[in-house]
Amino acid sequence: MQSGSGLGAFYEEQAARVAHAAAGALGIEPIVTDFARVPDEQLVDVVPKLDGLDLRTGTRFDTLLGLSAFSLVLDRQLAEAVAARAGAAVALVVGTNTEEGNRYPPDLHRRVRLAILRAIRSAERGW
Repeated sequence: MQSGSGLGAFYEEQAARVAHAAAGALGIEPIVTDFARVPDEQLVDVVPKLDGLDLRTGTRFDTLLGLSAFSLVLDRQLAEAVAARAGAAVALVVGTNTEEGNRYPPDLHRRVRLAILRAIRSAERGW
């Protein structure tokens, strides 16, 4: 488990879009060995270039509503796994921190509103 809604994991197609966009911005192929050769500073510098990346697919919406191009990559959402009682025997630690929100951009609230509106419009169109 992690913080968030439990519905924020990316599916493989969404993760591939992020990998291809990051690789393109870095001038490398989207493969592990190429990413492994990129210095950390250069990886951090490419993050803003991924802002606004459309992660909607033909059958999925952007699970993070455009807030981040990075998430877990799973074949089902954590909330679905919890509902199916996967890991029921594992103890769960609940807590908070004061630093998590610092990774989000200063215009977060405006971006969230826009992302929600885009998601609603997409749902209305049947995406």
